Amino acid sequence: MTEETNVTTTPMQPVSLPKNKPNDALSILALFGDLTDIGLDPCEELPRVPAPMTKPQAAEQEMIWSLDDIRREEMLFERALPALPEDTRYVSQAIGDIIQSWGVGRYVIDAGTGAGKTTAIIDLLKKNMTSCPRFNVGDRKRILYLCNRKTLWEQIVQAILADGVERDFRDTDLIRLAMIECLSFEFVEVQTYQKLQKDYQENPEKTLEHIKNSYTYIVCDEAHYFVNDAKFNHKTNMAYQCVEQLVSCKTVIYMSATMDFLIQKWKEEGTLPPENYYRIPRRKSSVSEIRFYYRDAERKALLDSIPPDEKVIVFVSSRATLEKMKLIYGDAASYYCSDHNKSGAMDTLYDCVRHGKLLKRILFTTTVFYNGVDIKDETVKHIFIEQWLPMEVIQEIGRKRPVSEQDIFKLYLRGKGKRELETCPKEATYNLEPALCYRAGGETWEKFLAAPDVNERIGEESTLYYDHRTKEYHINEMKEMFFQYQKSVALKMLQDGYHDAILSMIRGDLGGPVPEHKSDNVSAYIAEHLNEPMLKDELKAALIRVLNIVPAKGRSSQETIGKLLLNRELQKYGVEIITTRETAGKWRFKTVWMLVELK
Repeated sequence: MTEETNVTTTPMQPVSLPKNKPNDALSILALFGDLTDIGLDPCEELPRVPAPMTKPQAAEQEMIWSLDDIRREEMLFERALPALPEDTRYVSQAIGDIIQSWGVGRYVIDAGTGAGKTTAIIDLLKKNMTSCPRFNVGDRKRILYLCNRKTLWEQIVQAILADGVERDFRDTDLIRLAMIECLSFEFVEVQTYQKLQKDYQENPEKTLEHIKNSYTYIVCDEAHYFVNDAKFNHKTNMAYQCVEQLVSCKTVIYMSATMDFLIQKWKEEGTLPPENYYRIPRRKSSVSEIRFYYRDAERKALLDSIPPDEKVIVFVSSRATLEKMKLIYGDAASYYCSDHNKSGAMDTLYDCVRHGKLLKRILFTTTVFYNGVDIKDETVKHIFIEQWLPMEVIQEIGRKRPVSEQDIFKLYLRGKGKRELETCPKEATYNLEPALCYRAGGETWEKFLAAPDVNERIGEESTLYYDHRTKEYHINEMKEMFFQYQKSVALKMLQDGYHDAILSMIRGDLGGPVPEHKSDNVSAYIAEHLNEPMLKDELKAALIRVLNIVPAKGRSSQETIGKLLLNRELQKYGVEIITTRETAGKWRFKTVWMLVELK
């Protein structure tokens, strides 16, 4: 159950969507009946048979022909997805008993946090047990359940034991004994990806042979692990390669709320049959409102204003921030990070959370907390998130599991200014360069090899490494995918602004739009000064005061507080600042600012 790191991989060829795939297209289109119903030309060996079309069908045909090949294939894929009941919100509703008939191949369960992914697999486990006599070892359908965190391993084991006994997982001997005595574990093994990586690295053939001989189902829970953890765990690509070699002979089930990048990869490769893709509609989240802040001082002011009987979870970006928070809040808060952090652990999880409830009023934690811990504590009313990648934000929001419709909380997102965001695509491009230059080959590769820092940029922590045994370079596909994702998100945020971009990226996983926090003081100030010309510095100072935008030392304070930032904050109030030149009155011939209603 140790969390290992580092990776080996094979060269990855550029992925592109084929423009003409007659056989594949036919296999997909066959799911819809007559090919002519959607106006697509089949391949030559199957003559086209005209069919009378109604006006709606003719309009649909014209629309489809106007789409490019990529969009057309996407539409076909969407149409071939399994039909789900309209009120489907849980995985068990979507897959029911059909999971027992799934054959060899890749299956994907794309469901939000709290949608019962683990419950559905435990239901499968129970069905496997009841369908097989206890002593009939040969006919057992066994499950290899893979997960990404030690805490999630513990949660799954606890759910499989299903005896209502809350256990202290620090007592490994008692846990092992309980698992030996539980019949369920004769049908399932729960293992971390890190353990799989270690085994596969030491002996790939033996590891694959053991899995092939021992299991019917391979379940990859929190499958975003392969890409998301690649930024610091250099072997996630190894775990992915191992699992991918089993798709041709086992039922491999990938599950996550945030694996869009993998789903898109499989679509482009043509390795995800649409009938094997179960996308569960997201439920309305328990977030009551969203509030943005940009600086450390704002975070402290917000935390200090929270009522003493309400609890808070704060996801910070580093262990160093945990140490700073401990200097401020001391024993009033808990501080949790990975045991494998290079600076060491802080509080144990057992001393931070027990039975789903926070033991102290504030929990400061890193991303290690974003899987495997379900908070079922009605007194947790506030969650602060300082990560900026949507897949991390979504997972962290999902740690709070409401126990009733009234169990809601406020979400606080740490924004990024333009100067901060500008470093992100540059960092991603720098990390992608070794792999991209190697793939390009020729003069591009030779030029990269001539760079003075080339030895530092190729290695197990890079997107490209050299295997001295085989004397070959290899691309770490998962690292490459992560940095491509980081770059695309950063560019989107630079284009649209952090505020608008992050809201658009997480809205679907929140089950729809969530209102933003509005201050009564700000609303009152706007009402009093709407359409009133004011000197720039006067209005700017007043807005900074009422909006509670606190200047602070540090990197984030480099962002100038100007019209762009202020308008970003004012947007939710339905107003904006405009610049105008007065021609009469008090400010005649002066350039002024004015609050006006958004058009």
